[in-house]
Amino acid sequence: MIALNNDYRINRCDEQNLILEKRRIKQTGNDKGAEYWQIVGYYGTHKSALNGFIKMELRLTNQDIYTLLAKIDELQDAINALNFANES
Repeated sequence: MIALNNDYRINRCDEQNLILEKRRIKQTGNDKGAEYWQIVGYYGTHKSALNGFIKMELRLTNQDIYTLLAKIDELQDAINALNFANES
């Protein structure tokens, strides 16, 4: 499991697939307030999962171009801090 930030992580689904998951909080029921992880995408490589993460984060940034550019820089820094061994 690779934590991308407090709300997203990449997890291995099987030998060939990775899943991008988002942290959620139950809003109803007996376990209201309980944390769980929702699958938001299936990917074949770490690179494609990271691209999915970027798209998700940018969709949530409904601001002006300067805010978007700052968000892109923030995401790029987070990705650069990760180390994936020998993946193309």
